[in-house]
Amino acid sequence: MNRSRLVFLALSLLLVLPLVTGHLSAGDPTGDEDSLFKHLAVFTEVLGLVNQAYVEPADDQMLMTGALDGAT
Repeated sequence: MNRSRLVFLALSLLLVLPLVTGHLSAGDPTGDEDSLFKHLAVFTEVLGLVNQAYVEPADDQMLMTGALDGAT
């Protein structure tokens, strides 16, 4: 994987994951599960866009591992 793809993936995840994980860790006192699914949908959409933007096929497992590593 070339450097520009790694930078794109890293920046995408750095922008999305803090929003998703920050909101999820804060908790939702109303128990609104729709909010959780909306954030997961955004995360899934970003992973799909990253996967589509690659010139070479991207490994979904690698993308998920990178996203989780970036969140911690």
